[in-house]
Amino acid sequence: MATSRAGVSLLPIAFIPAAFLSTVTAGAATLTVCPSGCDHVTIQAAATAADPGDTIQILSSLPHTEGDISLTKNLTIEGLGISTTIIQADATAGAATVPVFVVTNGATVTMLDLSVRYGVGSDGGGVAVLDGDVRLEDVAVISNAATGSGGGIWVAAAGSLETIRATIEDNVSESKGGGVAAEGPVEMTDTELMNNWAHRSSGDVFGGAIWTSGNLTMHSCRWDSNNVDAPGPESDGFGGGISFQGPSLLIEDSLIKANSISADRSEFGGSVYLTGTGAATLRRNTIRLSTAKEGAGIYSTIETLTVEDCTISDNIAGYFGGGMLLSPPGSGVTRVLSSTIVGNEAEEGGGLYLSAPARIVITNSTISGNTATDNGGGIYALSTGFEIASSTMTDNTADEDSDGFGDGGGIFINSSESAELRNSIIASNHDASVSPSPQAPDCAGNVQSAGYNLIRTLGLPLAACTITGDTTSNLVGADPLLEALADNWGPTETHALGPGSAAINAGNPAGCRDPDGALLAADQRHALRLDRCDIGAFEVGAYFEPFFADGFESGSTSAWSTSVP
Repeated sequence: MATSRAGVSLLPIAFIPAAFLSTVTAGAATLTVCPSGCDHVTIQAAATAADPGDTIQILSSLPHTEGDISLTKNLTIEGLGISTTIIQADATAGAATVPVFVVTNGATVTMLDLSVRYGVGSDGGGVAVLDGDVRLEDVAVISNAATGSGGGIWVAAAGSLETIRATIEDNVSESKGGGVAAEGPVEMTDTELMNNWAHRSSGDVFGGAIWTSGNLTMHSCRWDSNNVDAPGPESDGFGGGISFQGPSLLIEDSLIKANSISADRSEFGGSVYLTGTGAATLRRNTIRLSTAKEGAGIYSTIETLTVEDCTISDNIAGYFGGGMLLSPPGSGVTRVLSSTIVGNEAEEGGGLYLSAPARIVITNSTISGNTATDNGGGIYALSTGFEIASSTMTDNTADEDSDGFGDGGGIFINSSESAELRNSIIASNHDASVSPSPQAPDCAGNVQSAGYNLIRTLGLPLAACTITGDTTSNLVGADPLLEALADNWGPTETHALGPGSAAINAGNPAGCRDPDGALLAADQRHALRLDRCDIGAFEVGAYFEPFFADGFESGSTSAWSTSVP
C-alpha cells in the first residue's frame, strides 16, 4: 500500500474517491477507517495515531458504531456523504450511554459529509465540545440525547461551533437546548434545526432548538417544529425555537416556523425568547405558525433589540402578544423597522403586546389582520415609551368573540399611558363588540400626536381615542382607501394606497421623520419617497433604486423597474 508518511499506510490513489483528493493538505497524512483493508478499524485508533492537521477518512458505506471518540488534536473527519457515512454510538437509538464525539484539549476539528447519531451524554449527545473549535460542513446530527443540555451538540465556554449546510434534527435534552446548547460562540449558515425537543419532568426548560448564553450568528437557516415541554408542577418554558441570553445575536434571512411550548405554568416565546443585557438583531426573517401563552412569535426582555424587514405571521398566544411581546428594561430600546405583523392571535395584543418602561419604536411597518379576543387587535400598549412613525394599522379586530369585553381593534392604549403617533394610519380596523357595548374599531386610549396622522374612527364615548399634542394636519374620519395586503415589491408585504386616498401627499411637508428626528427617505419597501411624503408605510409612485433588486441588497438591476405604483 502507498504511504504518505513513514509508518502510516494509505489506500492507493485509485481507491480514494476523487472528492477527497482536494482535501489533502501538503505535509499532512490521510488515514482511512473501514471494517477491513484500511489503516484502522476505529476512528479512535486513527485519531490516536494521527498528527495534528491530518485527515481521517471513513470509507465504509455501512453504519460505523463507535462512541466516546476523543478528539484532542487538530483533525478533519471526512465521510462519503450524509446518507452514506453514519457514525453512531450504538446500533439502537437511546441505548448508548456515551456521546459520539468529545472534543477537548483546544483541538480544531472539521467534520465533512457524514451523520452523527444515537449518542447519549450528560451534555452533548452527538458532539460535546468541551475545549476546542468544531466546524460541521454537510453534516447531520440526528437522534441524539442529553440528560443535561445540548441533545445534539454541547458547546462549553471554552469551545466554539460553526455549521455550514448542516442538519440538526430529532435530538432531545432534559434541560436546555434540544438541538444545541452553547456557552461559547456559535455561527450557523444554511443550517436546518428540525423537530428538536427540550423536555424536563420537573423544573424550567429552555430552547427547543437552541439555548445559548454566548454569541450567536445565523444566516439563511430554518427552524421548524421544535418544542419545549415543561410538564412539571410550577414549571416554565422558554423559547420553543431559541432561548437566548448572550451578549450578541444576529439572525438573518431565515425561516422560523411551527415552534411551540407546552408548560405547566408560563410559556414565553413560542419561537424566539430573548433576555439579558445583550443586543439582538433579527433581519429579513419570517417567523410564523408558533404557539405559546405569551409572545408566540417573539418574547423579548433583552436590552437592545432590532427587528428589521421581518414578517411575523399566524402565531397564536394563549394570553398576550400573538406576534410579539416586547418588554425591554428601563435602559433599553426595541425597534421594529420595515416589518409586517399579520394574522396573529392572542387574548390581548393580537399583533403586539408592549409592556415596558423603556422605548419601543415602530417605524415604516404594517400591522394587519391580527385579532384579540379582548383588547388590542393590532397592538396592546402598556408602555410609556411607545412611539409609532410612518406605519399602517388596518384590518385588525378586538373582542373577536363578541362578548362585549374588548376595545381598540387597531390599537388599545392603557388608560394611564399614551402612545406617540406620527405620520401613521389607523383605519378600517374592527371591534366585534355588540351594541350597546363600547366600540372602538380603530383606537382606544390616549394618543399623543406628533402630527400628520390619519385615524378614521375615534370610537364611541366610553372607549374613545383621545388625541392630544400636535394635531397639525391630522385627518380624522378620512378613508385612506387601502388596498389588500400584497407583495408590492420589497422584503415584506404592504397595503398600497388606492387612487384618491386621503393619505397621498398628506405627510409632513418637511419630510417624514422617525421619533428620533431622522428623515425617512424611503418607505417600508425601501423605495424612495417622492415630493411630499404620504401618510403610512407605503409611498405611492416611490422610486426603487436598482440596489434593491430582489428586496434585499443584492446589487442586481434586472428584477425591478425604477418606480412602482
